[in-house]
This record gives sequence, C-alpha cells and structure tokens, in this order.
Amino acid sequence: MKNSDNSLRIPLIVALLVSVLMGFTAGVVGELWVNNFLAPDLEFKSYRDLTKRIDDLLNEKNLGVKDILTDHDAAFERTIEEIAPVTATFYAYKDIGLSLANVYLADDVLGSGFVLTSDGWLLTTTAVLPNPKMPYAVRVGDRVYRVEEIIADSMTPAVLVKVEANNLPVANLGSKNSIYSSQSLLVASDVRGMKRINVSKLNYAEGTDVSELVHSSENYYKFIQLDDDFTSEYIGAPVVNLDGKVVALLLSETGSALPIDYLIRVMKSAVQSGEINRILLGVNYLDLSQTVNFETELRNGAWLTAVGGRRAVMPGTPAAASGLQSGDVILKVDADDITEQRSLTELIQEYNQGTEVTLTVRREGQDIKIPVVLTELKSN
Repeated sequence: MKNSDNSLRIPLIVALLVSVLMGFTAGVVGELWVNNFLAPDLEFKSYRDLTKRIDDLLNEKNLGVKDILTDHDAAFERTIEEIAPVTATFYAYKDIGLSLANVYLADDVLGSGFVLTSDGWLLTTTAVLPNPKMPYAVRVGDRVYRVEEIIADSMTPAVLVKVEANNLPVANLGSKNSIYSSQSLLVASDVRGMKRINVSKLNYAEGTDVSELVHSSENYYKFIQLDDDFTSEYIGAPVVNLDGKVVALLLSETGSALPIDYLIRVMKSAVQSGEINRILLGVNYLDLSQTVNFETELRNGAWLTAVGGRRAVMPGTPAAASGLQSGDVILKVDADDITEQRSLTELIQEYNQGTEVTLTVRREGQDIKIPVVLTELKSN
C-alpha cells in the first residue's frame, strides 16, 4: 500500500513543479512581449504600474490648475494675478467715437508701463513716449485714458504720466537688494502676455571704451541685465519678482532694466509737486568696482578724473565749491561706503537739496573729510 502511495506522489510533485515553472516562464515571456511589442514607448514594467499611472492621469484631469501646480509655478500664477490689473499699455491717441478708425489695435501699441498711484500716476520710459507734446492714450484694465501730463526724469529714461482717474489698482514696489543672479522674474505686458525670465547680471554697466567707464555723478549707469530679448511692446513694462513687487522697468529689447530704487526721489517729487527734483554734486569719476587690473589697493570708490573734454570737477558745482580735486578718490558719503552695490551717484541722490554731507576722500595716500552742500540739479 505504501509503495502505491509513493508511486502516486512522485508524479504529482513533478506535475506541480512543472506547472509552477511554466507559469513563471509564461509571466516573464508575457511581460517581455508587452514591453517590446505592444507599447515599448510607455516603458511600464507591469499592467499594475500602467493602471496606476492611468488612474493618476484621470485624477489629475478632475483637479483645477492651482491644485497641480508646483510651488514655483504657483508663485508665478499668484504674481500674474497681482500684476495684471496694474499693467498699462500706451498708444498714440485716437478720437473718441464709434468708428473703425478709432479702434486701438495690437499694431498700434507703443509700449507698456504700470500704475503707480490710485489717482492716476503711471510709470513708463522715453522710448515709449518720446515726445511730450504729442497726444497719447493708455489702457489700464478695460478702460482707456487720455494722457494729461508727461514728466521726464533728467537722470534716467523714466517718465511719469498723469491721467484723470481714481481708485486705480497700484503696483507694489521692491528693491534691487532683493534681486540675485539667475533669479526668476516676470516681465508683464498686457498685449504680449507675461514672460518668465532670469537675471543674467546685476549692477551691469555697459562700456567697451575707457571713456565710457567714466561716469557723471548726475547719471545712473548700473542696470539689471535679463537673459532674454523682448519685442517692442514690452518696453516700459514692469519687471516683477515672485512676491508680486515691481523691482525694475524694462528699458530695451535686449533686456536692460532700470532698478526701481533709482526712481524713489522722482516718484515722490512728481506725485507731490508735479515736478522732478534731482541733486547735483558735479564730478566725473571712474567706479573702481568696475576696473580690472587697476594698480591700486582700492577696490571700491569713485576716482575723480577728466576724460574726453569732461573735467573731473565741474566748475560752478558743489564739488568745485568744496575743493574736490582731480585724482581724489571718494570712499564714503557720510557713513555709507561706496561699493559695487551702491555707487556715488546712488548715494548722493538719497539726499535733499541744501543738505551738507561729509565725503571721506583719499588724497595723496591720506584720508581726509570734505564737507559738501548739495544743490538742486537743474533740468535742461
């Protein structure tokens, strides 16, 4: 009897082993066939994996855009929502009336800008509105306004524009100190849309000739360089960080942008008095932070020098009255050091007309203190 049972067990065990082996082999062959012949581009390892991904796709279809954005994309989305209502588009003025000739078209766009105050002050550039005597119009949201007044800044390409309006949405402003190289920003155009860009260079100063490296204390020369080109409709557009703050104004199609910090005095004086007040020192200088292989231990400062018919110290200016000389290196304005981040021009423009400042000056190897009473820069 026992021999009979043993004789039955052996075939059963063999059959079981063969079945397991065939099942395993069939699974491997089936998976290879699916991966290589059915849909090799899907690169799935099993039906279960594919099913999970299809389920994820179906779930995603039922979600809103904001539910599936990454944190970075969500930040852009929030910024777009904040900046879109304050973005302005400029045109040559057309008569009011129901006529095809009076319709503002995309081809009529002169450039962009943004709303500065709720009572109708806006900011753009001279490239957008080159002739203050010409009639212009500006669209904010779904309203078109006639430009009533244009005030140009004597030290930058910025212009302030006034329209008759109330309760306009306004832009929040941010400092260039919050910007870093390769940072993601947004350039906002109501016509061309919102363009993502990155910062290419900070404190960028153009200059291929030595004479171009010598700057007037009454001119800003350091800009923010963006990493892309733009169409003309973007000129004057706000450059916005992901906190929704305008940090610069786009100046050119090549991506040069003016830090909004340079316009603090302009914005205050224009809104309060309808005029722009700038401050005069009256020197021409080489910014030592821009120099390469310059034989001096100084790496920062403003070296007063003449170039191309321009004197180091301009006659009839506060600088001349104080006794500043060609060859002096200005190191500080009051307690503030001149650095790559803050030029002599930037520091001087933070003061009011009639203020006495103390300049720390390196002269013939010695540091001396020179008091200077600043005056108003008269516009041409």
